Amino acid sequence: MLFNSWSFLVLLVATFALYYAPWSRGRNGNAWQITLALAASVIFYGWEDPKLIGCVVISAPLPANRFYKDSPIIQLSDWSQLRPLLKHLLADPEELFSRHIATVK
Repeated sequence: MLFNSWSFLVLLVATFALYYAPWSRGRNGNAWQITLALAASVIFYGWEDPKLIGCVVISAPLPANRFYKDSPIIQLSDWSQLRPLLKHLLADPEELFSRHIATVK
């Protein structure tokens, strides 16, 4: 998606409108706004090349919120840790399955 395209303008206007919507001011407003910004990022990066969505999902940390508490998300401080971690998870099916079960609960 190019910055000078109509699709970017529509995404930008929709994101700003929803980000500052009246219901985003309530008790869970901050979580709503962060989730919306993450969703807009996924749409923006995945518009032309969907494989770039993986970069957003892996690199974007979730906000500290009760909705995401104990979520089995992989967060890395250094990208060089990604390959060994993935090898470990793929070599240990029980741990991979336990993370999957924790995600779908």
